[in-house]
Amino acid sequence: AIHTARKYGFTRAMALSEYARRHPTMNPFKKGGCEKDGKVITTGIKERWNENFRAVLVFTDPQDFFEALQIVTDVLLSSRPGEQEFEPSHRIPIVFSNPDLLWKTQYAHARFGQGAFRLSLEACYKARMQAMGLNRE
Repeated sequence: AIHTARKYGFTRAMALSEYARRHPTMNPFKKGGCEKDGKVITTGIKERWNENFRAVLVFTDPQDFFEALQIVTDVLLSSRPGEQEFEPSHRIPIVFSNPDLLWKTQYAHARFGQGAFRLSLEACYKARMQAMGLNRE
């Protein structure tokens, strides 16, 4: 997916997994520790929030659905999610390569596709905006 993004001209493309590795505290449910279980996630490095994304491209279904929802929502709300929860002037597009809600596999019934992630993301984004007292779409 990174190679495809670069072919489209996104020369500084980054996979979600790379972003999660750079910012391990964004997902409290990673294997390294879970804050709700009293574990503290320590990285030993100061996180730098300087990626300055100009778009989010979704080429495939996320391997970790929760992590993808959390991180993509954070990145859509702020260019520096670890420093500022919401930036009113921060607006970047998100593009999905496949809108299919359902697709056929070897399983007897249709399975959820990338469209299910899009719908989930939209619902989470809207709920997060409402939780912050904002009703912006």
